[in-house]
Amino acid sequence: MKAPLLLFKLIILFSFFAQASAPVCLQGTPEKNQIDTFLSTFKGKGIRNLAGIYQTQTEAAGAISNLYSVSENRGEDGFEKIRPLVRRLNVEKEAENCIGKDQFRNISNLQKVIALSEVPVIRKSCIRASMLREHGNTEFMCRPNGASSELGNPGSNGSCLTEQVVDYTWWAFHKALYCLSDPAKPIDPMVIFLKMNNESSFHMQVSSRGGKGIGQLTTPAVAQVKQSGRLQKVLDSTDPNCAPFKEALRKSQPADAKDNMCQFIEPNDGFARSLIYSMAYFLESRDVLLRNITRTLNDAGIEDARFYNLAALASYGPRGLSVQPQLIEAFRASGNNYDAFKRQVTNRIEYVQNIADKADEVVNGAENGINRLSDCYDPLSMQK
Repeated sequence: MKAPLLLFKLIILFSFFAQASAPVCLQGTPEKNQIDTFLSTFKGKGIRNLAGIYQTQTEAAGAISNLYSVSENRGEDGFEKIRPLVRRLNVEKEAENCIGKDQFRNISNLQKVIALSEVPVIRKSCIRASMLREHGNTEFMCRPNGASSELGNPGSNGSCLTEQVVDYTWWAFHKALYCLSDPAKPIDPMVIFLKMNNESSFHMQVSSRGGKGIGQLTTPAVAQVKQSGRLQKVLDSTDPNCAPFKEALRKSQPADAKDNMCQFIEPNDGFARSLIYSMAYFLESRDVLLRNITRTLNDAGIEDARFYNLAALASYGPRGLSVQPQLIEAFRASGNNYDAFKRQVTNRIEYVQNIADKADEVVNGAENGINRLSDCYDPLSMQK
C-alpha cells in the first residue's frame, strides 16, 4: 500500500476510534469553550489554513504513533512500519532519534516531532504555564462574520483553556518560528517566548488599549511589517512551515490594529496573522530599525547574536526605538560581556525587568523539571 493512502486510512481510523469527551478546562469555565469547539470543527476536513493544517498534522501524528505502538506490541519492527510515512513527512531522521534504544519511552516525543514535522525547541509545559499565569488583558471571541463577544480576563472566570488550545498554540508558535527564521541569522526561540509570555501570556484572543493578539500588535508595527516585504517572502516561500499562514496573508490585510481587532485575534486567520506580524516586526527591529545600537555593537566587533536579540526585545516595549540611548549606555558599561549587558539593560529599562519577572512566574508555575528558564528549551532541540 502506498504511503499517502495508508496515512489517509490511518487518520480515518484514528479519528473514528478516538473517544469523544467533554473538554477539561485547565482554567476558565466550560461555558466559554468557544476556541476548543472552533478547533474541533476542522478535524478530518483537510482544510489548508492554520487550524486545518494543525488538525491534519496532529491527526497524522496520532495515527502514525499509534501504528508504531501496535506494531511493537505485535513483536514487529514498529519503526520499519512507519518509516515510509515519516519519510514522506521529511522527519525520518528526527523520528528515528526519538525512538532510540528504549522503544516505548519516547512515544510522546515521536508524536510531537511528527505533528511539527520538525524538532520542537520550546517545551509545551512552559507555554502551558505561561497561559495559566494571571493576565490583565481582556479576551474576546471573534467569529467569521467579524462579530465579537467579550470573554473576560484569562483566569478562573475567563475562557476555557483546554489541552487542545495549549497544543494548538504551541504548534502554531513553532510553525511561525520555523517559517520566519533564516538559518544564516536565526530567531532565538527563547527571546520570542519571553516576548509573548510578557505581552499576552500566549493568549491569542486578548485585546488591550495598547495592542492586539498574541504579540499585542500596534498600528505602527502593522504598517512597518506591511512595507517590509516580509509578508511576501512568506507567501513566496516553499518551506512547508509557511503553508499554514499563507491563506491568511493572501487575503486583504488590515490597515491598522486598533480598528481591526478581529483581524488579529480570531483563532484561525487572526492568530496566523498575529504570529507572523509579531515575529516579523521583531526581525524588523533587530535587523533594520535599531540603527544606533546596531552601529555601536558593530563598531565594537560584537558578533554574538544575543546582544542584538536583547536590544530588539527591549525595543518591543512601550518606549519603542527611543530606548536606544539606554541600550548604548548599558553596552558601554558592560565591558563587551553579554551577561553584564543583560544585567545593565534589565536595570535600566523597566520593560525588560517586567519580562524577567513574568518569566519567573512561568518557572514557578511550571511542572516538575522546570527549575530555571533554560529548562524551557525542549530536550529534543539539544540533540539536533
